[in-house]
Amino acid sequence: MEYLQTQHVMKQLNHFFAILIVPAVFVVSSCGEESKSHHPLDHVDHNDIVVKTFTDSGGKQLELAFNNTKESVSFVYEGESIELFDQHPASGIWYKDDTFELRGKGEEIELKKDGEVVFSTGDEVVESTATSKEGTELSMVFNNTKGTASLLLNGEVIELTAERAASGIWYTNDTYELRGKGEQVELTKNGKIVFTTK
Repeated sequence: MEYLQTQHVMKQLNHFFAILIVPAVFVVSSCGEESKSHHPLDHVDHNDIVVKTFTDSGGKQLELAFNNTKESVSFVYEGESIELFDQHPASGIWYKDDTFELRGKGEEIELKKDGEVVFSTGDEVVESTATSKEGTELSMVFNNTKGTASLLLNGEVIELTAERAASGIWYTNDTYELRGKGEQVELTKNGKIVFTTK
């Protein structure tokens, strides 16, 4: 009799645990399905492409197609289709491959091919340093887009504007005049030479 009662209790316990286990398995499997259905890529539009056209100072245009899903940018350069991949910069954009590199921030972009700038929406800036026979240095930053020059001589900053020269360079303001051709540069202040490489 005691044996039959024990068997009866065991059956009831097995039935009770079966009732507990089935919902637990259902909950676990449901959680798995829930997380699967909310995978981040499930809601991504795989045609998530943004096309933007940039124009340089000379009027040349470059159309870029940004694929946010592939983290790439595509464009045509000199008849060749190019695709570069995101390098995840701290700010702005940076895409590259073995030949091309595209960087930018806001509306300004710069495209390089083998390290040389081939397209830029920013100003064309050239930096140069000239040294006099006495060893004095003249630092020069030319903004060819805006037609300006910023000079640094003996701690003084001099801002000049480009003038139309028959040859070489010619920049002036009310006090200073910078002229040059090739490696030779001459800066005058009120008509007096204050720097020359001659």
